[in-house]
Amino acid sequence: MGLPATIQPPSDPDHDWLRGRTIVHKIVIGMTEPNASVSALLSALAHTSGRIRSLTVKPTAGDRFEAVLQATELTPEEARRLVGRIAAFPKVGSAAIEHVLIR
Repeated sequence: MGLPATIQPPSDPDHDWLRGRTIVHKIVIGMTEPNASVSALLSALAHTSGRIRSLTVKPTAGDRFEAVLQATELTPEEARRLVGRIAAFPKVGSAAIEHVLIR
């Protein structure tokens, strides 16, 4: 069972520190065609409960680009499924959740 982005955990004293905090999933995507890949990424995100906190795209080496998406309001399971869908896009070489921030 995943937790919503603004966590309201069960009344377990060990989880009290999470109450009211925001989970931010940092997803890093390697791609060769940013226009098509970012468009597909936004479409995939639109089919989730997620919200964009930030999205940056920058060139790396040669004809490669890196996109970094910080998304909120995703459960950990939704974030994993989103990354799986992104990784299957044409022109995407890799996609991974780099880390999860709790603010």
